[in-house]
Amino acid sequence: MKRYIPKARQCTASLLLLALTACGTRSSLNLRTAPEEAELTATNASGDSVRLGKPRSTGVKLPIDFESDRFYEVKATPIGEAAETHLPTVARIDPSVYEGAPAPSGEREFVIELDRKAYVLLEDLLEQLDPQGRWATAPVARRSFNDIEEVGGSAPALIYDFGSELGVSGIDIAPDGERMVFSQSVYETRSVEVPVSRRKSELREVSELVGSNLMSLRIGSRGLQHLTSDSFLDKFPAYTADGQHLVFSSNRRQTGLSDILRIRSTGRSGFTDIFVSNRESLVMRPTVANNGVIAMEVRRLDRVEGEPRLREPYVWTVGGEDGYPTQVIRGSQPSISPDGENIAFIGTDGNLWVTAADGSSSTQLTLNAREIETQYYASLNEQERVAFDELKASGFKPIQPYSLPTWSPDGQYIAYSSWEGLDSTGRPNEDIWIMNFDAGSKRQLTTNGSVDTHALFAPDQKGIYFLSNRGHRWAIWRIYVDLSL
Repeated sequence: MKRYIPKARQCTASLLLLALTACGTRSSLNLRTAPEEAELTATNASGDSVRLGKPRSTGVKLPIDFESDRFYEVKATPIGEAAETHLPTVARIDPSVYEGAPAPSGEREFVIELDRKAYVLLEDLLEQLDPQGRWATAPVARRSFNDIEEVGGSAPALIYDFGSELGVSGIDIAPDGERMVFSQSVYETRSVEVPVSRRKSELREVSELVGSNLMSLRIGSRGLQHLTSDSFLDKFPAYTADGQHLVFSSNRRQTGLSDILRIRSTGRSGFTDIFVSNRESLVMRPTVANNGVIAMEVRRLDRVEGEPRLREPYVWTVGGEDGYPTQVIRGSQPSISPDGENIAFIGTDGNLWVTAADGSSSTQLTLNAREIETQYYASLNEQERVAFDELKASGFKPIQPYSLPTWSPDGQYIAYSSWEGLDSTGRPNEDIWIMNFDAGSKRQLTTNGSVDTHALFAPDQKGIYFLSNRGHRWAIWRIYVDLSL
């Protein structure tokens, strides 16, 4: 550690504090920080530095001698919880700053206000199927920017505030636009011993999925209605065309699997079987066209030496005039168009595709899923890359370049989540995009650096609802959209 050696004085003390109190023209300035959790280091005009310590609530004293040093630079480094929300900040102390500092108790005092980060890291639980077909969770740190506005100043309308808790899988809006439905997971946290080396292990908290319940929200109100309960995995709800019923995936019929069931959208009814697979499969993510055709994702489970192994996802349809379950194409996250003619989905290459509902033709709408993931990985620091690699090694997808497509009521547009855009730091970020299916043109709708996902068109097509962690809290927002542009 360097020490101050004032040039105008021949002080022989080995430490800055002793030197400044032993000789020269001396004064002191009491330093505090806002927030208080910080460490201070002072550097004089000659570049000599010394650690002053933690100011806490009472502050620390900076001895100064302006005859020897024209100025001092004090670096405040946030620690503890403050390090999550604030940046290291440097304050320059010169004679004018010193003379302007107030002296409320007879001693001059200066408060260093630390710069706030443009974003904080919020922990989210990534919920995906593991190779054995079981729902698993893993904590991930996602950026949440302070501002709720879009780049350019427009702000979305807050619809419902989840707070810090999330666990949402699947959101849909009623055809009349008065209600929304979503699935919210219930987790159980326990401590497990995790090896960190050959001779050492440590206790870590692990969150396990124990259930998912369907919840109904009347738009414009704060109250939630439980549509299902108990320790079942009721996920991915979708309204029927008349808004009277919900179809969803559930393990209520077959433990360890999932099927498509139906209930009244008010929740005051029993469960009707829509598609219960007679083959060992996970059937999920149903969406319903106006003609009653349901598109869904099906994942078979094979047995390898008695252990289940999850196969690649396929898009299937059921219902309508034909009525028979039909395998359409390999892919996931299907969304059927209102007229039942087309299905948007995510291909096994990670890109956005559309197929005819009968599987007769398919069109690739995006091309750069792999490039987006490569660009995102290159933007990570060393610690972030370690976390990214650990997730991939465990079978998780840390990011999905394209996901969750949904159709506009007139069937002309597709809204989806994409990491194609960049946040203010130049890192790929998950935003809502819109594509004109007929013209093939696309544009970015949300530009905030936070996570924006689960897009839904309002029935009047004048707005889009979406889930976001902007403003440090998970919430459903609505933003105006002009589809004529």
